[in-house]
Amino acid sequence: MSKRDTQRLIDQVLRKAAQLEDDERSIPVQDIVSNLRDSGVDPKEVKRRFHAALKNIAARERTAGRPAPLYLRQALDATLPNDQFPADERAARTKAGRWLEQFTEAFRLPTTLQPERAYRKTGELDEAEARRLDEIEQELRQKVQREHEDPRT
Repeated sequence: MSKRDTQRLIDQVLRKAAQLEDDERSIPVQDIVSNLRDSGVDPKEVKRRFHAALKNIAARERTAGRPAPLYLRQALDATLPNDQFPADERAARTKAGRWLEQFTEAFRLPTTLQPERAYRKTGELDEAEARRLDEIEQELRQKVQREHEDPRT
């Protein structure tokens, strides 16, 4: 990889990190998953490999005669495949709740949604209709802009 490509990749990673650092709780999970996929990371594979590594650590702890620490058990429960439920009832309820939330989340429109004009064949639209369409388009653009303005500014 050339120095220029390396620098571009580093800049991209730093931008993504800055996005996450701003307020990671406000970023929707789907955006995080999308950002990971865009950078070439498969989130499901990462979760699967992380869970396998945690299982190995827990097995070593049991072999040494020590119980798995609470944080390790919690991490194992959090990374279980979707078709398995944690042994802890509270963790199982939390996982089921998160799973059900996927169905009840409100439909979110993309932030980059913009109105686009539909054109008809020439001659099907008279001048008055064209002016009215221009006015409606302008009103919609202003409405969208007002809705997305930062109230602090």
